[in-house]
Amino acid sequence: MKLVEVRLFPIEDIEVGDRIREVNDAKAAVMAETIKKNGLLQPIEIVKRGNKHVLVFGAHRLAAHKLLGMEEISARVVECETDKPDLEIRLRECVENVGREELTALDRAGHLAELKRVYEELYPDSRRGVAGAKKKHDAATPIFGVADEIASKAGLSKQTFFAAVAVWNGLAPETRKAVTGTWLADNGAQLAQLAKVEQKKQGRVLSLVLPAKEGEKPKAASISDAVSIIDNKVDPKSADEAAFAALVKAWHKAPHKAQRQFVEYLRQHKALSLTPTKKPPAASKKKRASK
Repeated sequence: MKLVEVRLFPIEDIEVGDRIREVNDAKAAVMAETIKKNGLLQPIEIVKRGNKHVLVFGAHRLAAHKLLGMEEISARVVECETDKPDLEIRLRECVENVGREELTALDRAGHLAELKRVYEELYPDSRRGVAGAKKKHDAATPIFGVADEIASKAGLSKQTFFAAVAVWNGLAPETRKAVTGTWLADNGAQLAQLAKVEQKKQGRVLSLVLPAKEGEKPKAASISDAVSIIDNKVDPKSADEAAFAALVKAWHKAPHKAQRQFVEYLRQHKALSLTPTKKPPAASKKKRASK
């Protein structure tokens, strides 16, 4: 995209259009207070499409201005440079958003997957197979160029870029929806494990990790634990029972020597006692009667 000008632009003349992520009302409200005190530090970006101007990035800033009742906003006005303006706009939105710290691991993976899809549609020769075939002729514009641009903005390596795309593509659409807003959404390691689970099994895994009701304890503490429970056909009522089931299984698999060592370990750590602390009441009465 090519910059045309930076100026105050009427808010009512800006069309928001379809966004990768929806505006968070709470975040917009906080941003409104910041803008009220300090002003807008970074202009939004809009692009002219026929007789209208469409938002490229800055949806939360625009929403904050609307909350403040403002009529104008500082904007970078740009124009498209290809015959696929919709893809250009989406690509620009992805690159801008992916560097933001407030994105969860799930959101960032989604942005990167969309960025890769859009870039390859804009530049068909950038696809890995085509790029490899044309490399010696320098005829391809590789997706790695975009990965480098993202790395400079968000501190991501090429490896991280493609790993995030693999996570997003590995999650079923209903899984992404279920994970959004939970602790899993910002746990990259757990998301990576979940993405490797067969998609038709992911719902069952989430049912063990994410409680159905607030305040309810999960039946599994991690994705790997949940997968183990499902594969072993164990359906514990709590995380404690899951741990107990794992211990029992390990005990039966261990050789006798290892079992004896484990019992000794429990004794040394005072976790096992073979001597009752009190004599049974019946035995006490019998002893007194014999006297």
